[in-house]
Amino acid sequence: MKVVVISTSATGRALGESLPFEHVRGSLASSFALAWNEADVVVCVGDVSSVVRAAAPLLGRDPGPGIVCVDESATWVVAVLEGRGSASAVAIEVADRLDADVVLTESVGGGRLDEFDAFSVEGEVEVLAAALAEGAAVDIEVDPELREWPLPPRLVMAATAVTSATGPRPVVVVTDRITSPRSGDTVLHPRSLVAGIAASAGASAREIDDLLHELLRDEGLSPEALAEVATSDLCASELGVLALGLPVRSLSTERLLGVKALPRVAEAAARRSAGRDGTLVTSVRSSSDGSVVIARRARPRGQLALVGLGPGDPEQRTGAAADAVLLADVVVASGTDLEQVRDLLRPRHEVVERMPGDEPARVRQALAEAERGRRVVLLCSGDAGVYALAPMACELAADADADVDVIPGVTAATSAAALLGAPLGHDFVLISLSDAFTPWEVIASRIRAAGEADLVAVFYEPRTSGRPDQLARARRILLEHRKPETPVGIVTDAYRPEEELTVTTLGDLDPTLVGMTTTVIVGSTTTVVVDGRMVTPAAYLP
Repeated sequence: MKVVVISTSATGRALGESLPFEHVRGSLASSFALAWNEADVVVCVGDVSSVVRAAAPLLGRDPGPGIVCVDESATWVVAVLEGRGSASAVAIEVADRLDADVVLTESVGGGRLDEFDAFSVEGEVEVLAAALAEGAAVDIEVDPELREWPLPPRLVMAATAVTSATGPRPVVVVTDRITSPRSGDTVLHPRSLVAGIAASAGASAREIDDLLHELLRDEGLSPEALAEVATSDLCASELGVLALGLPVRSLSTERLLGVKALPRVAEAAARRSAGRDGTLVTSVRSSSDGSVVIARRARPRGQLALVGLGPGDPEQRTGAAADAVLLADVVVASGTDLEQVRDLLRPRHEVVERMPGDEPARVRQALAEAERGRRVVLLCSGDAGVYALAPMACELAADADADVDVIPGVTAATSAAALLGAPLGHDFVLISLSDAFTPWEVIASRIRAAGEADLVAVFYEPRTSGRPDQLARARRILLEHRKPETPVGIVTDAYRPEEELTVTTLGDLDPTLVGMTTTVIVGSTTTVVVDGRMVTPAAYLP
């Protein structure tokens, strides 16, 4: 854990010298900004109000580092904000070194365990929360079947902590079985169980619920460990399935038929949802209303998010894209895309950088990481689904043990259009001029169709050193259908420091002004230039 001390006083220097903390000298505001992305906990010497004002502009979706405040007389040490680091533990350590009084502002006694959201927690929660806040050591007992299940980092650190405390340590039991916590123990139930269900048409919700919970009880499995219901698409809308109150994974009949040696829907659905390393842990229990079986996942079901970052400027990045990166365990990207998220990367992130050009390998690596039960983001500029990696990832993920989400981003087309004015106010078409995967004859036929249909045409990848003539050929085709005076917008490196913007005409379009990072927008017969802006009217005005 990285702790940074911000101070110009003797108290700060003493802390930096006596504890393994990094000491930063400078103004509070500027030092906060420098430490925000790298530090797990920031210790500030000064008054709390000044610390809060310095931190306020940086607070957002990211929890940020923990914040500890020490007054100039070294009398009080206050854990102001727990953040992503253990501010309470650091405050206690600092107070011990300074012989000061400590104030823990987080609700330790109330059992605050945000990092355990992926588990159902029962037993002596307050004891565990207090131990973690104080940096005490704990013992962990994990069921052998769940040995690959990831645990919260703070809990793992506590299991290896070396303290001078004597007496029994708090015990954390990790299991998906029914258990009665011993005095002082905390039980964590991971969401490791999947209920495979086949429900008859019109099945009684009460009967299905009773069937499931009787099976769990008889097999000694905890209902708190249920992650979801898996069933066929024919059963997914049955009230008996929906009334269970669990997420429902609907699987096509074709996918279930692919699970060999498991002819029953419940078994095939549970096995498929549990993943390749999952196992059936009960036999099937049936009634006139349906069948139920339980499978166990060896690890959490992974998540792969295809994240569109927009044109390049962080201000054009969506909040959902930023959240996906902040929550990820692994970030896979090319070097250019990584630069767009440097402000979001944290020391805990595992970054996989791959050179552009080998997109299938990049997608496969991201899927492989997700199949290990990790949260993975695969970064793309613009929108991940527009001439980017989302289509390939969705195809390759058909049989993957991971969920795939596509996070939308601001496209090159809409970025360029915004800078040009409003050229996409009516019907338009996106066409890539790259013939790497599409024959030029097909591209030419699409350009011709756009010209005949009088659509605004947006050209991606209009010209490269290997394809210097594509845009000139596209221009000749459009001149068969458009007047030379038709407005054309050329935008290179939209919303980046090298941004270049030109409004010209189809007759005067100079392809040599265009490169790989350029977007070209050719207007329709209704597109006009108004006060320097390209506008394609939507016909709302009389």
